[in-house]
Amino acid sequence: MKVALVETGGWGGIAHYAWSLCAALADAGAEVWLLTNAAYELDDLPRRFDVAKCFTADAGYFGNVRALRAGLARARPDVVHVQSLISTRFDALLWPLVRRRVPLVMTMHNVRSHERIRWDDWTLWRCLRTADAVVAHTQEALGLGRRRLGPRARIELIRMGDWGVFEGTDAVDRREARAVERGHRVEHVRDHGVQLGRVEHRHRFRFAIQQRIAHLEHAPNGQCCLLSPTTW
Repeated sequence: MKVALVETGGWGGIAHYAWSLCAALADAGAEVWLLTNAAYELDDLPRRFDVAKCFTADAGYFGNVRALRAGLARARPDVVHVQSLISTRFDALLWPLVRRRVPLVMTMHNVRSHERIRWDDWTLWRCLRTADAVVAHTQEALGLGRRRLGPRARIELIRMGDWGVFEGTDAVDRREARAVERGHRVEHVRDHGVQLGRVEHRHRFRFAIQQRIAHLEHAPNGQCCLLSPTTW
């Protein structure tokens, strides 16, 4: 399967999320193209997927739409997975046109615009309503998506960065997670634990931490567990 991921910013949390998703899809055997910004901050990381740095602020909206069309024409994907929009004002017209040619998936990173502008919010939900499938990260976002998009919408809950993943279950024990934040002992973390407090630049910091503690995974009978606030 060929997958084109669209992440227009090239920096911050969504860029890191998109990189991890591309890596996971490539490991699963998919042929992955990431369409991202010319100023892509993760360009020096090793990867098994293709990156097209095609979006720039100087190109304007229509220039970036042309870059998107050119990138999709080269990739010829079986599915397009959108992580971020080109424009919070005009993309409501763009993605229905893309979906005419290829199935469309969108990740619902936010449930409202940062600026709380009504037009931006309308564009966001119009785009989500266009998609064949939507990915939500939290139970709250899943419930809101079902209410806003209707019972026929396909919405998949895929958690990230939550304590529940350590237990291999979708059921997150919030009391245990908050206890970890307060510094209380967690009994089943036996060998190695790294606990973090507030991390201001958490997305850039995450890769550094992973590299520092990667050697613990190969220690005899060792386990490595990174404990951080639930919002990380």
